[in-house]
Amino acid sequence: MYNPGPEVTVDERLVPFRGRCPFKQYIPSKPGKYGIKIWAACDARSSYAWNMQVYTGKPVTGRPEKNQGMRVVLDMTAGLKGHNITCDNFFTSHGLGQELLKRKLTKLTGTYTCKRMTARWPVAVFHNILDVSACNAYVVWTASTFPAHQPLPVWEESASPSRCPGRSPPKTGAEMEEM
Repeated sequence: MYNPGPEVTVDERLVPFRGRCPFKQYIPSKPGKYGIKIWAACDARSSYAWNMQVYTGKPVTGRPEKNQGMRVVLDMTAGLKGHNITCDNFFTSHGLGQELLKRKLTKLTGTYTCKRMTARWPVAVFHNILDVSACNAYVVWTASTFPAHQPLPVWEESASPSRCPGRSPPKTGAEMEEM
């Protein structure tokens, strides 16, 4: 059996499918929009899909599931010890972090952004300032937490073109003029 490395990522994927299926999902943000949703836990370095689960829709009771993101992460990471778990903001919660600590999983990393859909440019600029401030706070915290002789955590530029997770890369001059 494959043993994943220290970093594991939990996320959803959509297998494009337009045929008849009682649990077919519509996700407008995905390229294939219609399909079968699968939860996946993957080794972040090798992209090996360590655990997968097909989402079959609402429970039999017909009521929406509460804390679905927390349940998915806990199911997907069952059996892991000492791993860092990364997931997006759908899954991330304080309760999940506490439960992962009880299970001896060392870190939970989620995405963060203050961005909101808006047609008003001052609101968009304000949310961007909040995002930049959050990244600056992380830099200051890292510099004050780690002694000078200890190496700082390094952003992997190959994984994301942005310096902060959940943020877009900086705009070029031409892109700024278009706004």
